[in-house]
Amino acid sequence: MSFHQPKKKTRAYLDDFHRSLTGEYIYHGVTYTFEGSKRQRIGLYIKLLVIGLLIAAAGLVSGCIRAPGALNCFYVLGPYMVSFMASCSLLWGLCRLWSGGSPLREYIYRATLDQFQPRGTLTAVSSGCAVVGEIIYVVRNGNEGLVSGMILFLVCQTVVLAGSLLWMYITENSCWIKNEASIPRE
Repeated sequence: MSFHQPKKKTRAYLDDFHRSLTGEYIYHGVTYTFEGSKRQRIGLYIKLLVIGLLIAAAGLVSGCIRAPGALNCFYVLGPYMVSFMASCSLLWGLCRLWSGGSPLREYIYRATLDQFQPRGTLTAVSSGCAVVGEIIYVVRNGNEGLVSGMILFLVCQTVVLAGSLLWMYITENSCWIKNEASIPRE
């Protein structure tokens, strides 16, 4: 006999909104509050913004330079593209987190802070694979006279790797307190 959990609705978070007597929708679900002052929360967001922009800029520079392997090799280009898209996803999540306000509603918390670790891991692993792929390409085929491009590509992808690890460390160590749902008053 199978004990099977019912499937969650796609927009189940809408159940946490209730209409007031004046007709406005009020959120009564679980919220998360940053453990610290408003200044510390803004400081956290600014740190993440600087790291995210650095990651995205390094990824963009990696794609704009002529480096051996980055021109036509799938095992360099594939991981590079995944790492660039994942870094853009980190920035998008940060924008959504920043616009979520304080306290943070549960569905925003789940879509942002809960997703930063897997997105950061994807960014780090794929940029590491791009570095390894570039090194393998150079060992097998030579540097094709593009030594400076190769060095810049490797440095930029290493910056992406280190920045995503730092992003994951900062978001993992940020403290958010869960506040239970309030009961709607009719």
